[in-house]
Amino acid sequence: MGATARIAAEGHVLTAGGRFDVHQAPVDLSIDDFDDGIAFGSCSALALEIFHQFFRRYALNDSAARTEEIARDLLCCNAFQGRDDVC
Repeated sequence: MGATARIAAEGHVLTAGGRFDVHQAPVDLSIDDFDDGIAFGSCSALALEIFHQFFRRYALNDSAARTEEIARDLLCCNAFQGRDDVC
């Protein structure tokens, strides 16, 4: 059996006319649990803090104090939450 026939039999990605046809499932970005909200908030705070640090350092040529430490602490919070599907 050829590769095309095998894919058509297993995955149903080819129509009867031999055209490629794949439909993805819709992505659900809703926050279901309280833990998801905390993880999303800390990830958002990390992104904002890194942007703040970048903007102050390179656009204004004035480094803000303690931004590296805050970003490091937020990164540790994200790592210890163990959620890779939120960020």
